[in-house]
Amino acid sequence: KQIVVAFILVTAVFYSLTTFFPESDNLTDAIESRIQQGTEDYKYKEGTLETRIENTQALVNLWLNSNILFGIGMHPMWVIAPVTERESIYYWGFSDLIGPGVLAAYGLIGLILVSMIQVYYAVVNFKILKHSKVKDIYLLFIIIFLCRIIFVSFSYNILLIGLWGPSFTISFYIAVVAYKYEHLTD
Repeated sequence: KQIVVAFILVTAVFYSLTTFFPESDNLTDAIESRIQQGTEDYKYKEGTLETRIENTQALVNLWLNSNILFGIGMHPMWVIAPVTERESIYYWGFSDLIGPGVLAAYGLIGLILVSMIQVYYAVVNFKILKHSKVKDIYLLFIIIFLCRIIFVSFSYNILLIGLWGPSFTISFYIAVVAYKYEHLTD
């Protein structure tokens, strides 16, 4: 039933956009060209996926050519603006690729520490979900956090915590997990 309702809703929205909005042909042309651009990016090995693969390789090579245990440190974040093409690759890679960026900046030890934190919170989330008797808003946040951990673990980012530490949302989720875990043992 839900699939039928979702299909009817999507069809109604698409029909409304193409019928009632002026110059709706431009919208459908834009969507169509974006889809074609994505297939061309895949076919000719260019676009965001190939750029991420190239930047990942550059960051891993940077890590391999530096201190393997401790990385190169925080100095990539001190660059105001990249000057050379190589600096542009590193600059973009450090700002977009969390896992390889942490590996290059903080080395193997930093990557292991951040991975251990991520695994720890995944285990705690599973424990809370298993033992929780009350379905409340905190449980929703814990499910969202767990889904984020799982998704990020299998994406190109690998890690939740980047060069600057946990983001605001991750800090919020960690606080919710701590609160719920404390009240779970009551």
